[in-house]
This record gives sequence, C-alpha cells and structure tokens, in this order.
Amino acid sequence: MIKYILVSIVAITLLVMFGFTPASKKVENHQTKISFNKDVKSILATNCAESNCHAGTEPWMDLNFTDGNVYERLVNRSSKEVSGLKLIVPFKPDSSYLVQKIKGLQSKGARMPYKREPLSAREIVLIEEWIKQGVVKN
Repeated sequence: MIKYILVSIVAITLLVMFGFTPASKKVENHQTKISFNKDVKSILATNCAESNCHAGTEPWMDLNFTDGNVYERLVNRSSKEVSGLKLIVPFKPDSSYLVQKIKGLQSKGARMPYKREPLSAREIVLIEEWIKQGVVKN
C-alpha cells in the first residue's frame, strides 16, 4: 500500500514539474522559439494599435505598435507611466510592465487593451514565454 502511495506521489510530482497540467496546453510547444516579428507583434497590433491608443500621430506613451521601431521602443525601455519599471525585461516576464498591463496587475493606469476585451490566456502566455526565452526579435 505504501509503495503505491509513493509511486503516485512521485508520478504527480513529475507531471507537475514537467508541465503536464491543463495550464501547459496554453502554448503547445515550449521548445519552439517565439519571435517578436512572427508571433508577438501581431497580437499587439491587432489588439492595441488604434487611434487614440497605440497608433496614429500621437500614440499613448509614445508607443506606436504599427511602425517598424516598436520592438526597440519596448525592450529594455523604461515605462513612462511608472518610473523604475521597464516595459519588457528579457527573461523576466513578472518584472515586465507590459505583462502587468495586459494582465491588469499594473499599479497605475488601465489594463491593456484599454476598453476592449482582455488578451486571451493563450496570447498572454505566448508573450510571457517570449520574454522568458529572451525576447527574440526575428
């Protein structure tokens, strides 16, 4: 009996450690390299690039998600909304202000996208994984 309990505990521990939980289904293959240009940019452009938000001649916080320099404006750049925080910190999604904004955990301002449906859990996990992988551009 004790043998079966120990085997069950070990099996459950291994399943949790290696991500075989429902949460692991959010991103199909964690080994796949996620890139900004192929995967992340379209999420931001589709959900956040609108006039009076992150597009147009006067984008909010000078972050235009429709131009060619959006990657450079996000990675290792300080937030204009909250001093002391960077928008995206490579390898550290929990320290990245963009992740706080899209999750609605920010200390100031509104959740992104503003006045729209939140990003899906899959989109958020994809952005977090991209940051964990080191914010590959291409």
